[in-house]
Amino acid sequence: MLNKKTCVRLFSMILLVAIAISGTAFASKNWSTGVTFSVTKGDDYKIKQTLVDTKLYDNTDFVCKYTEKTMLTRPTFKYFNSNDVSRSAAVTTALLVSVTVTGTGEGVKNYYYYGGVKPSSAQVGTDSIKMAFYIN
Repeated sequence: MLNKKTCVRLFSMILLVAIAISGTAFASKNWSTGVTFSVTKGDDYKIKQTLVDTKLYDNTDFVCKYTEKTMLTRPTFKYFNSNDVSRSAAVTTALLVSVTVTGTGEGVKNYYYYGGVKPSSAQVGTDSIKMAFYIN
């Protein structure tokens, strides 16, 4: 039987290992650099060649998030190839800052893909949103 002091030490060590593993997993995600889009009601997808990620794996998932925005609505996000052809399904951005949204796409491994944002039909005027994404 373990005494209380030994149990606390063992639990602390397990917790530290779990935090280290989760931190490594988070760091290994290849987040693109955040880029700000200026979008106006009625715009089609604005594609930014500076919001780029390289597809590293064969699965179809991608994840996007925003870190700041001025609009009250929720625009959609897709990723595109270098010919501005959509390679993913559209996902509606999260309601809250830095919450990730997962979607699916059909990109090819080892190619570059670019992020695109389209304003919500309920948006009024011109607003901005800073987006980042990664492709698996």
